[in-house]
Amino acid sequence: MSQLLETLKGLATNQIVSAAAKHMGESENGITKALGGLLPTILGGMLNSNSNNHSVIGDLLGKAGGNTNLITDLVGGFAGGQTDNNPSLGLGSSLIKGIFGDKVGGLVNLISNFSGTKSSSSNSLLSLAGTLIASFLGKKMLGEGLNLGGIMNWLGGSRKEIESAIPAGFSSYLTSSEPSSRSASTASSSSLSSSDDNSGGGMKWLLPLLLLGLLGLGIWYFMKGCNKSEDGVATDTTTAMSSDASSDQVVVDAMGHDSLAVQADASASTNATAGGSLDADGNWITVKGDPKKIKLDNGVEIDATKGSLEDKFHSFIKDPNAVAGKDIWFNFEDLLFDTGKSTLKASSQKQLDNAVEILKAYPNVKIKLGGYTDNTGDSTANVKLSDSRAKTVYNQMMNKGVAKTSFEDKAYEGYGPQHPVADNATPEGRAQNRRISLSVRAK
Repeated sequence: MSQLLETLKGLATNQIVSAAAKHMGESENGITKALGGLLPTILGGMLNSNSNNHSVIGDLLGKAGGNTNLITDLVGGFAGGQTDNNPSLGLGSSLIKGIFGDKVGGLVNLISNFSGTKSSSSNSLLSLAGTLIASFLGKKMLGEGLNLGGIMNWLGGSRKEIESAIPAGFSSYLTSSEPSSRSASTASSSSLSSSDDNSGGGMKWLLPLLLLGLLGLGIWYFMKGCNKSEDGVATDTTTAMSSDASSDQVVVDAMGHDSLAVQADASASTNATAGGSLDADGNWITVKGDPKKIKLDNGVEIDATKGSLEDKFHSFIKDPNAVAGKDIWFNFEDLLFDTGKSTLKASSQKQLDNAVEILKAYPNVKIKLGGYTDNTGDSTANVKLSDSRAKTVYNQMMNKGVAKTSFEDKAYEGYGPQHPVADNATPEGRAQNRRISLSVRAK
């Protein structure tokens, strides 16, 4: 592990983790996992941030670097239960908005799914991680007399290590939303060009190599999607989906979850394997959290488990800061199908019934269902199978009393082997990629 990543790891001290966990009512393991994924993600996002925001980002780093009490105030705020108006968290929140723009809402949901923390906690954790990064980079910038361009160049020297530490599924958030319809590669180019201008050059030779690399990566993934796929059982992973996967999207789209596949490497399978195992039929069986009763607004109470789809879906609906949209996806853990068929197993009904009750209780919520397979077998057949499975879930929800207005006009869609959330090179990863997901489009 590089010195930079070791330093990043040390930012989340035991004192900070303990104070945050106690204040948020989360486990220290959940806080640690969330911060472990967020810190390199924020650095990666900064390297690819919209150049129009660089002056704001530079000012925030300068302010953080000059505040010697930033971290102390941060810990004190958590310990005293005062985080809503904590200026240290506010600074971190401003940095996050400057880097990720309107993608912050989707990132909050992704953190929640990745770490098992509540959406409200994930929002605070994102601000916390932003504060830690701001303090770290701000002190380096002021201490060494650098401007933002110099910081960008310094981070660029560890780009490979930074990106290798980013969890699978977070890659679609590494490019901030542009004010116009510029492509992801253009945004990346702008970021690097800005760094060149601010620090006197020296990295311009990287730009053509970067563009060629992005082009090659897009072609590789397109060919992979065309040549491989599967018709296996549908199940879930604990890693979040990001953005919409509608058929009119390009293969690598920084604003869609198409680009998740680029980061679905071995680390995804390793992370997910810790939360489940394969059964005799090759289905992914997720380890359940503690039992939890969820009381809905209409008085109905459902039995679920902590960290389940029901728990996350309901928490997201109730969280006033959680914003619905194309990048909000939740994965069903228990929707299993007969091999090669679109017939739901009987064991799927409890979670399906719970999801139905939630939709009935919140009629303003509007969703879309997505079906997915792994990448073995015929791609066209897999898209058809995944579509049939998503349709089965839709039909059963309708038969159980969910109103048609609870769905988008295009209520379901099958994406086959597209957008894997785990490594297709392993049985565990393939099992997790066979799944049904639910996207929250309005609430």
